[in-house]
Amino acid sequence: MAPHAEIPSNIFQVAPKVAKDSAYYVKASTADVARTAIREYFDKMDFKLPSYNRDVPLEESVYKAVKSWEGHEVALRYIPTAIALTTTAYAHIDNMDLKVLLALFIVLATTLDEPEILDALPSRDFHERLCTGLAFGDNSMLGEFVRIAAAMYKFYPQYPAASISTSIFQFINICILENTSQDMPLHPDSRAFVEYRRARTSFGECYAHFIWPKSRFPDSNAYVQALPDAITFIGYLNDILSFYKEELAGEVGNYINDRALVSKMTALETLREVIDEAAAMKQRIQRILGEGEVRDAWDAFVTGAIAFHVVDPRYRLQEILEDKSH
Repeated sequence: MAPHAEIPSNIFQVAPKVAKDSAYYVKASTADVARTAIREYFDKMDFKLPSYNRDVPLEESVYKAVKSWEGHEVALRYIPTAIALTTTAYAHIDNMDLKVLLALFIVLATTLDEPEILDALPSRDFHERLCTGLAFGDNSMLGEFVRIAAAMYKFYPQYPAASISTSIFQFINICILENTSQDMPLHPDSRAFVEYRRARTSFGECYAHFIWPKSRFPDSNAYVQALPDAITFIGYLNDILSFYKEELAGEVGNYINDRALVSKMTALETLREVIDEAAAMKQRIQRILGEGEVRDAWDAFVTGAIAFHVVDPRYRLQEILEDKSH
């Protein structure tokens, strides 16, 4: 899907009449409250939807690279998402080689997030093979991820590049844990575990470091103090903007619902709490970054990351924006 694709008009404008105690009414009411909360999030982020141009050379390069991978067939359907996120969140990056690398990273991140795909690969001994030096030569997508991690040093300073590599390896490890603990109930006192797991599955640290390539931002000290908030903010951005579609689909087991469960709150109360925390983080990050190119790159990323979710029909956020404009 091109990032500027047209979005279907609001399909929730006409709803069947149902009894107020029905499951449909409860779900619709919850969705209505979620819509209001997300509209408030857009306001707190000062979000206005910009336009982005299609990047045909990027698309061609990414498709060509992915088709060279062993077992690439399962990854092809994730390419449009990777292209869309790269051309929106990282629109401020001009280097084509870097944009291709970021898009390939996103393809692998979204592909390997699927339990059945990761389980079909030699993932259980991946970290042992990494320690012995064998993983770099793997022909599987795990090997591709290792080679992408190594390529990051060409484009990012030492600390960001090493952090990206570490995050990749932690992501694979936490995905293995998730795949083997799907039936594990959450303990009422396990809020810290919910946060721990989310931090490692969100790739927030990678997406943050990607914002500042060393060709323009050679000194990572210019933004490193903002990273803890930036990492959490990026995870929250996805959690907030995914909540509406997940609520409509009746999905559970996501961060908002898990945090609500262990915090003894409703999902909607938790959503609003997360939105308030994200707004506070936005202010702190901007104060730390100050004025100038470092801050401008961050602001461009945030706008682009939100825009990515808005233009992707899966998230159904155009329905909320259309309501806001009426």
